[in-house]
This record gives sequence, C-alpha cells and structure tokens, in this order.
Amino acid sequence: SETGICANALLSLLRIFNNSSPSMFQTQSGSIATIYFDGAEYLRLISDPELANTFKDKNTAIIASKQLVYLETYPSFYDFGNPHTVYYFQDSQKCILNNSLQAIENNNFFKKKTNITCYFEVQPGEIYCQFWERITGPVPSCATGVAAAWQDYSLRRQITHGKVHTQFTQYDVFIDNMAVCIRAVPSIVFQGHLNREHLR
Repeated sequence: SETGICANALLSLLRIFNNSSPSMFQTQSGSIATIYFDGAEYLRLISDPELANTFKDKNTAIIASKQLVYLETYPSFYDFGNPHTVYYFQDSQKCILNNSLQAIENNNFFKKKTNITCYFEVQPGEIYCQFWERITGPVPSCATGVAAAWQDYSLRRQITHGKVHTQFTQYDVFIDNMAVCIRAVPSIVFQGHLNREHLR
C-alpha cells in the first residue's frame, strides 16, 4: 500500500522506548510529535488542511457519495500523513465495507488515491471504525484512520476525549488544540526476542 506514515508502527515504538521515547518522529509525510497525558504517551497528529480543499464544492461530495448507494451523509476529508475520506453512519448495520469502496478510493480527485474510514457511534464518547486502505482493501486497524474518524466525530458531537474501537484494538483519544492525540491499547502484547519458534 502507498503509505506516507504508519501511526500504528509509531505507537508500537512508543512501547519499546519505555517512557524515554523521542519527542518527535520523522516520517515520509512529515514530523509526528509525542505528548504525555495522565502518565501515558500519545502520538499527536495534525491534519493537513489542504486535503479539505480537494472537494471544493458540495456537488462534488454528492457525486462521490452517490457512488455508494447506502451512504447517508456527505464525506469529510482529512490528511494525517495519509489521505482519508470519512463517512459517519447513524445506522451501524449499514457500516459495512465492500468492493464498491474502490469507486471512492480511485476517484480522480485524489492524486494518489484515498484511504476510507467508516464509523458509527457505540455510545456518547465511543465510536467503532472500519477501514479501507488504498491499494490493499479492508484492514483491521489504521491509526491515521482512527485520528480522522475522531476528528470528524468530535466536530459533530463537540466531544474531545473518548475511545475508538477497531476490530482488534482500542484507542484512547483526545483533542489537543485541533490536533488528535491517540494511544493504542492492544489486545495482544508480546515483548521479548522473536525467533523461529514463535512463528510456528
């Protein structure tokens, strides 16, 4: 997949550094800062406002939405190192990934395709996300997609702190001066030396 940043990989590095991590990571798509909150370390991601101008009028957004007949709302657009088109579903039963998402991924308004994040509200302050990654297709988790979904949700609900659930991972999230700060809480943590025995 064409990725400028893998925030999940950076979150994994934070665990390896054991509270002595650098305050900044350099990636292909720019610098990503770290921040402490309540004794835990978070990645601080800032969306590039230029992507929001990719679709300059609502008619274009309507056309993009109608390519997927079950979509109920206009898409939102964010770029946290990777471009994301975000859809919010009021009905969780309609938040289902399928191959028709390729119509959005390959929309010629995006120079290098787009990732797609679909989400719904579990309860106030908690959302569940599903992800379609450009070129790859459905993936169980995408941390920049989490950031994009939470920024969209926080703007809709005026909620700053909460949780984002994905297929395997939960993220603690909050807004810090228009930036999204995320911390992964993995369901499985392995620490130690990896050898061939672990792969059997």
